[in-house]
Amino acid sequence: MRKNLKEKRLEMRMTQEAVSEKIGIVRAHYSRIEGGLADPSLKVYFKMKELLNLTDEDFENSEEEDLPVKTG
Repeated sequence: MRKNLKEKRLEMRMTQEAVSEKIGIVRAHYSRIEGGLADPSLKVYFKMKELLNLTDEDFENSEEEDLPVKTG
């Protein structure tokens, strides 16, 4: 999960719907980006950075959310 994205959005007192409308994508896709299940296009990435005042690190998935690698 991209915890920082959600935290920044909530600090701005914005809903996922409001963010998605302002950056030009559907809410479901924004939800997947925020949840770490999808990556934004470069265009969307830069719109999100500007709207929510984000850094590159805000887009990284949290280490505790990484799934273990299955071997053998």
